[in-house]
Amino acid sequence: MLYCGDELIYCSDIKSIIDFVEDNKYKCLVLPVEKRLLTMNKLIENAGLASEFENKSDNELEDTKSEINDILKINTSKSEQPFDLIYEVMMVIDDICMILNKDLDESVDELIKMFDSNYDKILDYLSDKYDVYRY
Repeated sequence: MLYCGDELIYCSDIKSIIDFVEDNKYKCLVLPVEKRLLTMNKLIENAGLASEFENKSDNELEDTKSEINDILKINTSKSEQPFDLIYEVMMVIDDICMILNKDLDESVDELIKMFDSNYDKILDYLSDKYDVYRY
């Protein structure tokens, strides 16, 4: 699930997410706090998404991450380094790959902690730089 302004989009696979982001690349994508846990669970439960990553080689995974990263990278005027919005989210995707062979409950907790630890920082940055809807 992705939020673009007030619009809710449900994307069940990486291609749909990439297509959506390309079409809306100048809008901010924000997940409300109460929706983040639902989104985590949906990603984990989505067999199509899990198997898509499970069947990819390390190189293919890197290519996929690179492609998404290139689409979502935001260049800031205040820094020579681009603000890498998607990096922390892709860490979550990495963990989704790992949970296929781990205890699900423990892994869900790890995913949520990792996402939450960076979410406020990302949202604060976007709020300062762009017109972001805060839920």
